[in-house]
Amino acid sequence: MAERDPEHWLYRLGAEEWLRAGMSELGQARARYAQRDARAGLASARRAAGMAWNAVLALDEPLDPAFGSTYVEHLRALANGTPHPVPIPSEVRDAAKALLHEPEPRAGTLVQLLSPRHDARLVDAAETILAEAYARLLRRGAIQPRRPSAGTA
Repeated sequence: MAERDPEHWLYRLGAEEWLRAGMSELGQARARYAQRDARAGLASARRAAGMAWNAVLALDEPLDPAFGSTYVEHLRALANGTPHPVPIPSEVRDAAKALLHEPEPRAGTLVQLLSPRHDARLVDAAETILAEAYARLLRRGAIQPRRPSAGTA
């Protein structure tokens, strides 16, 4: 794992912090979609997935240039199945494709009809990438599994 570097785009946070940031951004995506703000919801879903993949990339030195340095570049690499270092599961590739290929809602004369099911599909796509990142961090020993606290199911 690389050392912390507050000036570096990736190493300013550790792997667990990137994962937490992605989880927080996923919550923002849900909230934006609930407010019927599809543009902000999509942006947050993409950011959530990209932040989650930053958690995986933060464990590496040197960086894999195939994943680029932006969330969209990460999604493209995931959609293409770029191995890191093991193959990307098909569910993760499909999730990245869904986030990449979703047209960005634009203001204008055309009304785009969206549904809660449509919105949930995009949130689920980001969540799939977060789950893969979490699993990879667990396998590499970068984080410890969370156990439910007493009184929770």
